[in-house]
Amino acid sequence: MNKDKEPIRMNTRFCIDPVFLLDIYMDIEDNQINLERNTPYPSKKLCSKTFWSALSNGDKKLAGICISEIVKYGLINLREVRGLHEYPKLYELK
Repeated sequence: MNKDKEPIRMNTRFCIDPVFLLDIYMDIEDNQINLERNTPYPSKKLCSKTFWSALSNGDKKLAGICISEIVKYGLINLREVRGLHEYPKLYELK
């Protein structure tokens, strides 16, 4: 991932600090060893407990948007899966 200083436009509604986006990406990459195949996970389970608990409620919502976009563009080894409801979005290892 690119570590530019310019905000990254996500989902046409939000601008995300690239450092925040990279932190999320790296945390999920590091935490993938703890994930099991064919098991759906919400955003907060993709990240480490330490990382997720340090985020404010607003940052958790932005992190969820970032994760959705990271998965949508195939930047990480995850795919979206359908749950019973639209939210929370669920993801599993490819």
